[in-house]
Amino acid sequence: MSLKDITLGRYVYGESLLHNLDPRTKLLCLLFVTIGLFAGNGWYSIGLAVFYAVTACLLSGLHLSYIFRSLIPFRWLIIMTFL
Repeated sequence: MSLKDITLGRYVYGESLLHNLDPRTKLLCLLFVTIGLFAGNGWYSIGLAVFYAVTACLLSGLHLSYIFRSLIPFRWLIIMTFL
């Protein structure tokens, strides 16, 4: 596996609502979600973070296959985290 296979976090050109937002707005939203995730406890806060992530993926206009392919290099980390 090379670094070319890891697409998570890379910029993908697009003309969606999220792509056109000001970068400061995106960073501020990321800060609020991160604080909410670490300040919350239990499944409710995790469910809310998943909801925000799915909503962001849908608003970005990226195909779900692209998003899931970008998670493949991290599959063992994700599995071990849930275990």
